[in-house]
Amino acid sequence: MIYTNEHYELTKIGGKAAALAKLSRVVDNIPAWFAVGIDGSGEEEITLALNRFDEHTLFAVRSSATDEDGSVHSFAGQFETYLNIPKARVVENIQKVRQSANSERVVTYMRERGIGHVS
Repeated sequence: MIYTNEHYELTKIGGKAAALAKLSRVVDNIPAWFAVGIDGSGEEEITLALNRFDEHTLFAVRSSATDEDGSVHSFAGQFETYLNIPKARVVENIQKVRQSANSERVVTYMRERGIGHVS
């Protein structure tokens, strides 16, 4: 499911997206955003979300997993982040961020800390 500044569930989005959602409630000039929720989203749904933006919009594509940053561990800097991504390349870069969850550094971090799968 896709979550936006107009429609979101804090339990279905990660910390970065949740912070944007909370900020959007109290600050008027937060740019429009969307997050791919833990309940998954297909390319068609992501493309529909992208249609809200004009062709010149550039995106930050980054992880915001619900288990990524907790009171015991932090995955800061572990997953790939892509900045200034044109609309036509967002889906491709979402896949690259997802794939980075299986990178050697993430797998090692999780193994060393006894952490299972990150959602």
